[in-house]
Amino acid sequence: MACKMDYVVVLDLEATCWAGVKPAPSEIIEFGVCKLHRDGKITDKRSIYIWPLTYVNTLSPYCTSLTGITVDLLKKHGMPFDGACNTLTKDYGPKHRIVAAWGNYDRIEVYNQCKALGLTTPLGPHHINVKELYAFMHGRKPRGLGRILKEAGMEFIGTPHSGADDAYNTARLLDYIRRGFDFGLNEYHLLERKR
Repeated sequence: MACKMDYVVVLDLEATCWAGVKPAPSEIIEFGVCKLHRDGKITDKRSIYIWPLTYVNTLSPYCTSLTGITVDLLKKHGMPFDGACNTLTKDYGPKHRIVAAWGNYDRIEVYNQCKALGLTTPLGPHHINVKELYAFMHGRKPRGLGRILKEAGMEFIGTPHSGADDAYNTARLLDYIRRGFDFGLNEYHLLERKR
């Protein structure tokens, strides 16, 4: 399967969660997504809200306080999981592009929920774990997206644990890493020419 290189799909999901013991498996309630283009421009930032099957009429207070997602918001703007996957596929084309996320959680949860519901995943085989990429480049485990942005001289834009805002900030960090890599390659070629 050919991978298109016009942009990277940056994904961050939010799922049902509880402060204590989980009474059931988590279900995805938001696809936060945007496109990171090769020139560093970030476009099409969006929240695709999803009705959880088990907790359609209730979310834990912890989940709402963490994500800002309420039952009313899901009822007004949400859709079934398969519809959200179709929207993601149609509007972002992640099957044929690199998908980037802060860690592996998002990719694994999408695969698991699709498998549980008998659906084909909307994600393709190409994935960038921005958290691991940053750890590799800096030789240590990162402690969180917000802290890493500060290390990079950037402030978090938006609200943490909003899927769309987390995706947007992950895209900003990935572009920062890309620009540093480009700078390093350019410096390397300049040094090689001087030899």
